[in-house]
Amino acid sequence: MHYVYLVFRDVGTDQIINPDLHTAPINILSQYYNILNSNRLKINSGVEYDIVIRSRTDFCPMKKFELDLDLAYMYFAYIDGLEWNTTHISDVMSISNICNADIYTNLYNTYAHIYHSGIQFCPHRLAMGQLINNGVKSRSIMGKDWKLARINDV
Repeated sequence: MHYVYLVFRDVGTDQIINPDLHTAPINILSQYYNILNSNRLKINSGVEYDIVIRSRTDFCPMKKFELDLDLAYMYFAYIDGLEWNTTHISDVMSISNICNADIYTNLYNTYAHIYHSGIQFCPHRLAMGQLINNGVKSRSIMGKDWKLARINDV
């Protein structure tokens, strides 16, 4: 966590103003850092993968994943709303090829550039900016057939 904070401080985003952000920016950067390092485990494993599925630990699919997908796209869990998959993407789950996954998981190294280009500091907007900047097209899947596990759901 100390290393994450130093990078956060050094790129000059410790003055972030976003009244709609429901968590501290350092928490978002910590998540990006963990996603990046999880992807490094994949890269360093020496195993060649056809498909990469990334999810948060609180993501609960309510049906089987559809894996007969056009992996030229990056797929994200569906969320209602016009802005989703246009200016935002859902961060709870993604499915794609290795190249797209490597681009998405590198957000930790590029978020400052994306933020300073004028995109609001929001994990969903920054992730969409990462995909757009790298020519990765996205789609949503699973409809409403998923939820997030919460303590009061037990």
